[in-house]
Amino acid sequence: LGRREWRTGPPFPSGGPPIAWGWGMGRRGGAGLGVCYELYSPAGVEPRALFTRAATTLVMVTAATGRPQRITDELRQVWQPYVEEPVAFTKRG
Repeated sequence: LGRREWRTGPPFPSGGPPIAWGWGMGRRGGAGLGVCYELYSPAGVEPRALFTRAATTLVMVTAATGRPQRITDELRQVWQPYVEEPVAFTKRG
């Protein structure tokens, strides 16, 4: 896990139907990739509420050394259907 960032909205409801979620891949670097996900109010509930938007950066490493390992071209092709714009967060500073 290289980095994580999230933004929260209204609190999750307790009980009731399960929340809806979606995910995709954002930025991809040499050895890292961004996984983006969102949690929404249950399907069919109006208005639709976004509870959480988050992004996590994962770094691929070799098991033997624990050092970063470049993502292969073959793996990039397999992941291509899941790549989308990265989640945008407001920068604080």
